[in-house]
Amino acid sequence: MATKTRKAKLQAHSFGKLTVAVPPKWVDNSIITFLGPAGGARTRPNVVLSRQMVSDRVVLGQYADAQRASLLDAGLADLEVIDEGPLTLDGRKLYRVRFAWTRRDPGPDGSTIESRVRQEQYYSIEREGGLALTFTFTCDADEYEGLKETFEQIVLDSRVRV
Repeated sequence: MATKTRKAKLQAHSFGKLTVAVPPKWVDNSIITFLGPAGGARTRPNVVLSRQMVSDRVVLGQYADAQRASLLDAGLADLEVIDEGPLTLDGRKLYRVRFAWTRRDPGPDGSTIESRVRQEQYYSIEREGGLALTFTFTCDADEYEGLKETFEQIVLDSRVRV
């Protein structure tokens, strides 16, 4: 078996129990997904955290506008923006969009099964870390009221280590 020697110095990035080593100039634009308990819902509750490096010139409003435009272009059936706007949680400046759309899945008999989905997105620009964060929370519409405080708490308790 051939032995390879290291040619380049790599930088380690940790995600829970996983560590990935990449060249130092590579940018971490990771997407992390957490799933809630399966239960009986058609849409399992989940949170997707996306991170993206941003320029010092990008402000929260610009980032939110770009993310919202992507949302509107996503082709979600019966998309309804319920509310949106800037807010401050525990001293942290955020922009939140709450919306709903219709999920359509094929049924066993060839019919279409429809269910209403609720989502929230929180956008944040973390200057200390030089990055933008997008938290996307998803659940069945009928489970939303019981989960919205959990969604907000996840944002409140998430921190960027510098």
